[in-house]
Amino acid sequence: SPPMVMATWLEMIGHLPDLKAKLEKDYDKDRVRFKTFRSCGQQMSKLLGNLDRLRLRQKMGEDVGDEIRTRKATVKKFRKNGILPSAGLCVFNQIDIN
Repeated sequence: SPPMVMATWLEMIGHLPDLKAKLEKDYDKDRVRFKTFRSCGQQMSKLLGNLDRLRLRQKMGEDVGDEIRTRKATVKKFRKNGILPSAGLCVFNQIDIN
């Protein structure tokens, strides 16, 4: 389907007052961005970073197999839906091992 145009978004958000209020509360006008929102690509990058940390914990003897399996399943869903990880966050995750 084609991308949503601004007029359609503005019309539809008017029918969802709770969502509109939450978005307005989260929006930082000085930085022109949301404070807590993560795009799908950013979510996937964070998930991949967490998966790497879990694998490290597993190598150190912790029993985190169930967590690894659930996160791998989520990564698979992202990939199935054509989501690509955010390159910047992936690089940050690689250098921020602690």
